[in-house]
Amino acid sequence: MFDELKEVYKQKEIVKFYKKHSLEFKVLEDAYITSRYLPKEFTKDEIHKITEFTKSVFKFLEKKTNAKFI
Repeated sequence: MFDELKEVYKQKEIVKFYKKHSLEFKVLEDAYITSRYLPKEFTKDEIHKITEFTKSVFKFLEKKTNAKFI
């Protein structure tokens, strides 16, 4: 998805952001799949960290694309 955003918006910083935060994106993906298909509970701290990271992604993308995501 980030490669496509980079091409559409001509922003190399978008891919750099993704590469810099690749671990966080993997955790977010795992949390989505796990919560959807497996009976797993998350701690408040885990939920807080995932939520804050997601907000930072939206803020970054809004700044780079001049589009509103939330």
